[in-house]
Amino acid sequence: MSKKILSRRRTGAKDEVLAQTFSDTSQVPRGIDIFYRCLQCGGTIPSGPTDSIGCNCGNIFIDTDYMRLVVREFSKFQLVKRLPV
Repeated sequence: MSKKILSRRRTGAKDEVLAQTFSDTSQVPRGIDIFYRCLQCGGTIPSGPTDSIGCNCGNIFIDTDYMRLVVREFSKFQLVKRLPV
């Protein structure tokens, strides 16, 4: 699978698409520079937030109390790595 580089206009930083072929949340990695993007609403959230957070449409949600990731539709889920400017 080829990796895509996506620009973000506001900060000038770039995102590298790592994968989007998951079927279970236990397979999804997390890290300081890893983010989850919802292809339905375009929301991008950090993979290791300090508080519970989700995208605008609710397709992706991270519950920090129970340390779990919830993804409703994996076909609209993308794993991206934030690249330094």
